Amino acid sequence: MNTRIASPPLRPHSSALALAIHGHLRGFLNKEHEAALNILERAIAIGPSCALAWTFNSYVCGWIGEPAAAVERARQGLRLSPIGPDAGCWHEHALSQAYYMAGEYDEAIAWARTAASHGRQQSNLRCLAASLVAVDRIDEARTVAHLIIQARPDFNLKVYQSQTPLRGQIADLFVDRLRRAGLETRGMREALVPSTAARGQFQFSRIGSIYHSSRSMNRRAS
Repeated sequence: MNTRIASPPLRPHSSALALAIHGHLRGFLNKEHEAALNILERAIAIGPSCALAWTFNSYVCGWIGEPAAAVERARQGLRLSPIGPDAGCWHEHALSQAYYMAGEYDEAIAWARTAASHGRQQSNLRCLAASLVAVDRIDEARTVAHLIIQARPDFNLKVYQSQTPLRGQIADLFVDRLRRAGLETRGMREALVPSTAARGQFQFSRIGSIYHSSRSMNRRAS
């Protein structure tokens, strides 16, 4: 069954949020980064106040090795983000990843810890572990790796490397740092490999939690 994220028919009234989600999934699942960026730039043009459009744009810029753009867009996404733990974790993690890509590891660690205080998002914990390894804080990195294994006992580094949207040498270095933190490649019998459809459904549920959090905060503010 074909599980790739196809381009939907876009009408003039398509919302910035819908485009942002589509662009994110296009990059995350299909690894079609240039197409994802085009969609996310359109989302920003349609809705410049859409926090997720800026944040998802930052993610993709980081995945392809454009750290300056990633930091700029993550900062804007965080400025526009609603107040709430779900939203905070995503936007703060985007800034952590952006600083990691820029080689500003102390900033990456600080923002990853802030994001972790709002939720144990696995991608954020991985970024925190890799950033700690980058500055030779191995014991702290191993503590974070232990949290990852507690939450995902079936985590498999080889499977992760095959699925990550990070590109080329960026992915290789990130995976090496995760390995140094204590995350290992387990036997494939032990690893539960999620399908693309399952990963997409999981991403939709995470994005949905942010969307509903945003609506709730907006209603309370009005």
